[in-house]
Amino acid sequence: KSFKFKLSSNCDRPNSSSALSVYNISFNTCKICPKLSVATIFAWSGALRKRGELDKLPELCDYADKLEQATLSTIEEGFMTKDLVALTTMKDVTVCNTRDFILKIKERLAGMCA
Repeated sequence: KSFKFKLSSNCDRPNSSSALSVYNISFNTCKICPKLSVATIFAWSGALRKRGELDKLPELCDYADKLEQATLSTIEEGFMTKDLVALTTMKDVTVCNTRDFILKIKERLAGMCA
């Protein structure tokens, strides 16, 4: 069993042709989706976790947990989008655009899944 996640510009529905569906969480480097936010990431991770529970796929549940951990650690290390900067009391923050924020999360997630 394996699953993969891909970054591009829209969120595709799962491909149900395999026993373990392939989820494409997408992000296109040319077109930034301004509605992609931490809330959206957590909505997806929650949905992935539930799918893992329903299909008895602990690897998918684990991936959802790691996605959330990677997102939170990115923010805790001071990398965030302008909307989050307005809410923080942290002193040393790096303001990222959406693309760079998602790429930071992707880097952390890759390290956690290695």
